[in-house]
Amino acid sequence: MFNDVVTVPKLGDFIVDVQPSRVRLCLEERQSGKHIVDVTLDLQGFNEFGTVIWLSQTIKIQCTPHDNNAQQVTWMRSLEGAVRRDLEGMGYQVRPGRHVLPASYRPLNGDFDYASTAYVKLKRSLNL
Repeated sequence: MFNDVVTVPKLGDFIVDVQPSRVRLCLEERQSGKHIVDVTLDLQGFNEFGTVIWLSQTIKIQCTPHDNNAQQVTWMRSLEGAVRRDLEGMGYQVRPGRHVLPASYRPLNGDFDYASTAYVKLKRSLNL
């Protein structure tokens, strides 16, 4: 069982708290309304004290029959790949999935925005 859960607002905070080890990275797309899709990217790992460190970013996408906002979904999928590559390059073992936590545990809506050249170029190319 978990000793504690800490949510962090930025990827840099996660990297400071979780030394290179096995981490979980998960992208989820979920319908949250008639024309709204929530796209969430979660990153979880343990620090040296057994505390779950959790970074989560969710964007809400308004979808209509004429405009599916595919660019934003593509951006989050590409972000997942960029985060995975960068973490693996730092020595993390990135695995799919997430740790199951009680429903009452809610993450901050953090931000994976960081100084990855590929990520910044992608974000600019999609005008986000």
